Parts: sequence; C-alpha cells; structure tokens
Amino acid sequence: MNFRQQRTPYSEPTTSVSWPDRLAIGASTACVAHCLLVPILIVIVPATSRWLALPEEVHMWAFATAVPVSAYAMRRGYEHHGLLLPAALGVIGLVLLGIGALFGLARALETGFTLGGSVALIVAHIQNWQLRGRRSAGAVGNRPLVARSGAGGAHA
Repeated sequence: MNFRQQRTPYSEPTTSVSWPDRLAIGASTACVAHCLLVPILIVIVPATSRWLALPEEVHMWAFATAVPVSAYAMRRGYEHHGLLLPAALGVIGLVLLGIGALFGLARALETGFTLGGSVALIVAHIQNWQLRGRRSAGAVGNRPLVARSGAGGAHA
C-alpha cells in the first residue's frame, strides 16, 4: 500500500484536509479578505460604509469560534503526526487574533494584529494538514522537530 492509499484511525485518507482544518483555513482567509478589502472599498466608494459596516462584536464572535475549531484541528493533527510545531504556530495566531479582537486597539493596530494572527493560523492549519500524512513522530525531512514523548505513541 503506498502513501496515498493509507488510512488514518479516523478512516480518512491521510492526504485529505480534515473538516476542522478546512473550516479554519476558510475562516482565516475570509478574515484576511475582510481586513484588507473592506477598508479599500470604503476608501474607494465611501457610500459602501453604510452596507459594509459590521458591529464590533463580529470580531469577538469570530475569535470565539476560531479558538475551539483551531484547538480541535490541532489536537487531531497532533494525534496523527505527533509534532507540536503547527499547534505552537496556531497558538501564536490565536493570541494575535485575541489581542486584535478583544483589546479595543486603534484601527491600524487591530488590523495588524488580526492580519498577523489570521496568516499565522492559515500557515498552522496548512502545516497541520500536510503533516497529517506523516505517521512517524519525530522527523520532517532530515531534521527532527518537537515530537510527543513516550514509547509507542503513548502520551506522558
């Protein structure tokens, strides 16, 4: 059986993107588009601000959704590949998103933190997806990364 035909314990092909990763990548991409396109549209056509404006609570709800979806996706990925790198990058992304969403910063700072967090989450979920096919904990390429401890995949 070659690499592309192997099945995971969840009976999904190892090369497929899990639904939590797909949801998180899509949501983070939508966040980046929102942060970049809405201000541009408002500058180009000021009248669009009436129908493009969203309440500030949208950012809090988006963050509140991103945390459990990302945590679930990263946990599932870790169970498959045993590497902490995608989860660590995901945590950084969530922290940046949280700062942007919850601390009432000036618009430019909020956008910077939100964009940085969204991009970090997109990269983390793509890494998580790509690493799901690698069943052996401990090596990606020739360099070992942070791998789970314990013999036989048992958690310490």
